[in-house]
Amino acid sequence: MSYLCLEDFDIKQTEKKQFRVVIRVVNDFSSERKTILDIEQSFPFYIAFFILPLVVLPLVGILIIFSIIWLTGISLLNFIENSLKNILFFNSEKVTTWQIQFNNLIKTISSYLDLPNDWDGYDGVVPTSQTIQDCIFLIKRLPKSIDIPKPMLGGSGTVGLYWEKDGLYAEICFEGDGTFWYYGTDNDNEIGVDSIELLQDTQFPIELHNLLKKI
Repeated sequence: MSYLCLEDFDIKQTEKKQFRVVIRVVNDFSSERKTILDIEQSFPFYIAFFILPLVVLPLVGILIIFSIIWLTGISLLNFIENSLKNILFFNSEKVTTWQIQFNNLIKTISSYLDLPNDWDGYDGVVPTSQTIQDCIFLIKRLPKSIDIPKPMLGGSGTVGLYWEKDGLYAEICFEGDGTFWYYGTDNDNEIGVDSIELLQDTQFPIELHNLLKKI
């Protein structure tokens, strides 16, 4: 068992009408004992009564918190992380529906690599790892202002994403060559690009984004 303890705390008046303060905090291990805070200082009268409490009380509070952490076995990092989450009103268990669908989409796309040859009974080709990587690359750039698409897999090994609702249809397809193409229509107009290179700074197409915001 290891713990922090306040080994010595003393305030005395000296002959020179000053107050001598001694604060000593010890980290007590079974094999090693270390003094982690050792203060011994004399202060004028006004400091001892007016300023010193502002220093001593926070130190005592910190000591109590660290003692509780040590005795309950809570790691300091976990304590800090949980405290920050509470301050920011963040609950890791409350994941949005969008995030759940996002995670499931990536899992589904990744699972295509585990398909056998002739997966569809018509000589279906299993997509390459590059095709999967290209698709996930763009999925991670999906704006949160649009719905999560549905995945699709072509017999040639092409991986795609599509949206369909109320007369609106859009799709993005990847063939594993470091590019993608997209098409969309809302009955009023059609949009599309035959080939867009996937680079590190490639973002989700603005034209397609504007169309999908209508869903």
